[in-house]
Amino acid sequence: MIVLEAVNLVWLSGAADQCAHGAVRLSVGDELLVSPEDGELTVTAAGLLLLRTLEANYEPDDELADHIQLLPHCGFFVYPDGDRCSISGCPEGVDLTVVTNGDNVTLRRGEVTAVTTRAQWRDAVISFVRQIEAFHERSPSREAVADPFEREGWQMFWQEWHRSVRATDDRAIGRVGDDAP
Repeated sequence: MIVLEAVNLVWLSGAADQCAHGAVRLSVGDELLVSPEDGELTVTAAGLLLLRTLEANYEPDDELADHIQLLPHCGFFVYPDGDRCSISGCPEGVDLTVVTNGDNVTLRRGEVTAVTTRAQWRDAVISFVRQIEAFHERSPSREAVADPFEREGWQMFWQEWHRSVRATDDRAIGRVGDDAP
């Protein structure tokens, strides 16, 4: 069984912050990879980065990582970068390796390694992003991003988020093949 959830969700002071923050719990069976004791993380940025692991392997410092942790402490600057957005943050956060091989997904943090199925990982990630979406939806509106360059980055962020969720939903119900890495 896999548990991937955000706990104690909050907004940082000021309505300009676009990311929800909170702690994360990630366990696979008896293996605890991330716990609330790891501190506050930006779960909105983490949601998009986790969605990306459904399409490609994630290893710290690779291109998918954008030089930010998979579960970043902050994602304070989102900007357009070619056909997708990039997220910048501080050097804090929790990094994991996520590698798909056939039907198995291996998660690694330091010396802790856990294996789950592709379907279980997909379901856990989608459940996590839906939790973040629900928090955004029931929260007061955030201030619009003033800087046009960063505003375009946030538009790309949410477009990729929604496109990834739709594609994952389509694969889950069998409308398209499930042959991603």
